[in-house]
Amino acid sequence: CGFNALTTSSRGGTLYIPAGTYRITQTLKYTDVGTFSQSQIIGEDPAKVIVKWGGTNAGAMAEFTGFKYSKIGRISWDGAGVAETIIHHNTTTNTWGSDTVHFDEVFKDARFGLRIGV
Repeated sequence: CGFNALTTSSRGGTLYIPAGTYRITQTLKYTDVGTFSQSQIIGEDPAKVIVKWGGTNAGAMAEFTGFKYSKIGRISWDGAGVAETIIHHNTTTNTWGSDTVHFDEVFKDARFGLRIGV
């Protein structure tokens, strides 16, 4: 299931990312549409899965709102010296902290790796 499919599922799913370098040019946005998101974004190996910022703005590479009971791991995130934040957990819905797990990740060349708050 692709990133967009995770954002439209009422019960989440798993996005497996195979080895490769993935260039993104705009913020990946996830907004929970169900009671429990229960989503996973899992890379093959953080030494082999690189998500690199190719955008021109200094915003976030990924923004999650209502991302709960979920996991992100085994990914290297590269802000390329431009992105201000790698992953922003937006707390406007008061759901951050509900068993969301980050593991085996690398954050580089950004001001913030994880940012939690509005």
